Amino acid sequence: APKGCYNIGLPSQKSLFHLQAERLLRLQHLAAAETKRKPGAVVIPWYIMTSEFTDAETRAHFADHHFFGLRTDQVLFFQ
Repeated sequence: APKGCYNIGLPSQKSLFHLQAERLLRLQHLAAAETKRKPGAVVIPWYIMTSEFTDAETRAHFADHHFFGLRTDQVLFFQ
């Protein structure tokens, strides 16, 4: 499995991808508040580099977890 999919032993049982998605969601919220925009008005793209060996599994992990609350169009996979 790709490294970002691993449960790293935290009490929350969240993967590294999940933790990073939560950080992005929080940053988007803070940026919208700071600029007096509506919630959801600030969208930060997340570029995730995969390889031919990890691409399908990484994409499936995000789909299985509903992109961790992020918009599907803000998560961009590339090799």
